[in-house]
Amino acid sequence: MDEYSHMGLDVELEDGKATPFTLILALYDAQLVLEQCEWHRLDFLEQCAMLQADKISSKSKRKSLIQELIQDSDFHALHEKSYVRIRLKSVLAQFHRESSMLHSLSNISEWSGHLLLVSFISYLISIATDKENKKAAAHKKVWHFVDFLRRYFRDERYDGKAFMATFEENDKAKPGESKGFGLTMMRNICSRYDLKSGPYSKVKKQCNIWALKLHEQSKTNKQAHVQMSDASKPNNHQNHASAVQHIVHQNHDQHNGHGDYHHDYKQTENTASLNGKCWYWLCDDNGLRWIPYREKDAEILNAAWRNQEKHAFVKDGTYRVVFCHVNPEEPCGHQFNNNIANPNGRIVKCEVPNSVIFGINVQSNPL
Repeated sequence: MDEYSHMGLDVELEDGKATPFTLILALYDAQLVLEQCEWHRLDFLEQCAMLQADKISSKSKRKSLIQELIQDSDFHALHEKSYVRIRLKSVLAQFHRESSMLHSLSNISEWSGHLLLVSFISYLISIATDKENKKAAAHKKVWHFVDFLRRYFRDERYDGKAFMATFEENDKAKPGESKGFGLTMMRNICSRYDLKSGPYSKVKKQCNIWALKLHEQSKTNKQAHVQMSDASKPNNHQNHASAVQHIVHQNHDQHNGHGDYHHDYKQTENTASLNGKCWYWLCDDNGLRWIPYREKDAEILNAAWRNQEKHAFVKDGTYRVVFCHVNPEEPCGHQFNNNIANPNGRIVKCEVPNSVIFGINVQSNPL
């Protein structure tokens, strides 16, 4: 199984039923929730309003959202079946975590097709509150196009590297005027699936605006990334201290006391992809932050990653970390609670220790 056969890229939506909610559910392979509720009957702008970041940013807010949906007769399954509610809350939490994190990442070329789609859907949801652009978010064909975009990413193995390459090709054709991404993507999709381009003219503009923003995002924080790369080299402790101090100073107001960063356990050794790194999981309770693993759990994860195992059990078997071996040089995966039905997956990364990773604060000690 590769990265294009999971995370919902192969989930098929019925014709005419592509909406903000159904596309997000498809991205996270929540087939059960898709089948149980009549999402297509809910107004598109109303769906976007429900999916705004401030509406799904905490457990209590996600619970309130589901209670609001239960009032509608088209969503009686949410009232009658607790496992449907649990799965929906899990998907909303994961979408919020990933979409929030993506805003601060500049390594676009390393993104999967799934992350590109999360970014684009998040962008379309955000413009629903903008008077000038909300008509696009309300248009049925826009979301229909996003569904074809999802299929295209799957069928063409499209990812961040391909995105950057496409953008660079357009920029070379018209230097200083990189405005052709939306048109290029629309033509490719219409040609691939034998569609007429006329009905999708509205999405072309928004696809281009999103792509331009993402391309500009790829240029941000490059100096900081270069500093961190230099800092990770042996015998370069002065650069490391300078880089950490620079980032801590920039984000001082957000650190809440976590700027003085250290670990009490050894960093990973003996494997190139693990050398000098520590394992973290992304916590979204009371704000996003990275949490380091306990020493004995870090050793379990190191051993499992080196042995190419699919998963490892940590915290005395309470949690299961499922590894993603797509890129052997980037140890990562998702953490699941073994004691919960349909558990929510937490992002897991192995990174060089710092007070900030991917723009998100790091807690000093394990929970």
